[in-house]
Amino acid sequence: MLRRSWSEHRYFWLGAIGSVVLVLIVVSTFAISESGIGKREYTADFSQAGGIRPGDKVRVAGIDVGEVSKTTLAGDHVAVAMEVEKDVEVMSDGSAEIKLSTLLGQRYVDIKVGESTARLSGLRIARTQVPYDLQETIERGTPILSGVNAESLSDSVDALNKQLAGAPGITRTTLDSLTEMSRVISNRSDQINLLIKDTNSVTEIVNSSQYQLSVIVGQGQLLAQKIATRQQLVIKMLDGVADLSNQMSAMGAENNNQFAPLIANLNTISEGMEKNRDNLRHMLEVLPLTVRAIANTTGSGPYAMGYLPWGIFPDNWLCAARVVDGC
Repeated sequence: MLRRSWSEHRYFWLGAIGSVVLVLIVVSTFAISESGIGKREYTADFSQAGGIRPGDKVRVAGIDVGEVSKTTLAGDHVAVAMEVEKDVEVMSDGSAEIKLSTLLGQRYVDIKVGESTARLSGLRIARTQVPYDLQETIERGTPILSGVNAESLSDSVDALNKQLAGAPGITRTTLDSLTEMSRVISNRSDQINLLIKDTNSVTEIVNSSQYQLSVIVGQGQLLAQKIATRQQLVIKMLDGVADLSNQMSAMGAENNNQFAPLIANLNTISEGMEKNRDNLRHMLEVLPLTVRAIANTTGSGPYAMGYLPWGIFPDNWLCAARVVDGC
């Protein structure tokens, strides 16, 4: 009967047993984590809480190794209890400091394990530091404020007031301009964000094309070197032309200007060729045909060949000689 009942409701019993086992596993895990097994508890004495709260992280060299378990007021200071991994061992010269983790005010405890070989006594860290000490700040600022001459400060404020007395309009205009500029920046925030994104894109393109840009710059340097070399050659050529001109001038002076008639004749010849430019062009166009005809006539041997058509003779002569038909 019992076996039959188990067979009929076995899925129910399997589900119930599995649920109980799962609950036991969850409870055991939570109990183990809360019991601190595998962890070590240190206590650090701070002059003030510094915004630290239970649950905040505890870090060593930037790595999370535990968290703050509780904070208690111990006389004129605050005792912060921290549960950290068991392999984190703080030495006698170790220290703890409360630091800011985010701009929203999240804080954490930064532990420096120290370099001493002696272990920390009583797991209590005495060397601590807070982000700020209001009392210390006030104590530092009080001597400075007490050293200020009140009468001199009053005279300075009065002088500044007199200097700015004639410029209220300018001050108002300046503030209005700043307000308008702020309004424009606020209204154009999308465009400004797009501009920043485009600037980032351009920066990424430039970074990805850095090799090509370096090649272009290298080629530009090579081109500049080539231009500089050509510039030196041009300078040398101009110097050579100047020397040649000086030598020609000296040669002309030594020959008593005998080159002058020759240069004049050359000028006359060039002027004549310029005037007959069309005739020379026409001659150059006709000359190949004439040369070809002469070559065809005398190219067969040491004689000239020619062709004379019948048209140079009268028709009655051609009929009498029976050269043509139809007479």
